[in-house]
Amino acid sequence: MFLLMLIFIVWVGVGGRSGAVYAFLLAAGMNFFAYCSATEWSWPCIERKQVTANEAPELYGMVAELTSKAGVPMPKVYIMENDTPNAFATGRNPEHAAVAVTTGSQDPVTDELMGVIGHAALTCQTP
Repeated sequence: MFLLMLIFIVWVGVGGRSGAVYAFLLAAGMNFFAYCSATEWSWPCIERKQVTANEAPELYGMVAELTSKAGVPMPKVYIMENDTPNAFATGRNPEHAAVAVTTGSQDPVTDELMGVIGHAALTCQTP
């Protein structure tokens, strides 16, 4: 999306040639900042608790099984207190990957939940 915005601004040439150069530099800086720090900026807004295999064995085991089958590193696993079923992943690469699941998603464990967690866990694993 950022790339499309950048191409549009440069193509239109807002402010002439120098405006296009400034727009390009601004968009490139925004993209770099978002890539490097989006996870760190979004996590403080979300109440969550990182869990281990001892604290949430079923959830942790599910994520471990799915990532093992896919041959990707295990992400950090978080639980968010919320009755609404939801799960998401964040991270710019496997070393910064995390999966968060709401408490409303965990009961009962279904094929749909496994699909959501599998998708979430693998989304941030691809470089």
